[in-house]
Amino acid sequence: MTLTAHLPSQDARHLPEDGARDAFDQAFQALLRAWHEYEVLKALGAPLDTVSAAHGALQRARSEVARSRQMTTC
Repeated sequence: MTLTAHLPSQDARHLPEDGARDAFDQAFQALLRAWHEYEVLKALGAPLDTVSAAHGALQRARSEVARSRQMTTC
């Protein structure tokens, strides 16, 4: 008798937390986009209200990542 086992195929290994991982991945990608947009606008010397709006979007994206991270660890 050996300790090897056949792994299920990729399609069969859908775990319940995969949805939470997908949500985290999407939130993290949105965070990266928001951060990039904020930094570019700031570097270009965009009007203060535009930079401020981009900063607000960045803060919301950070909050979403934190919320998504909590869901993946539960």
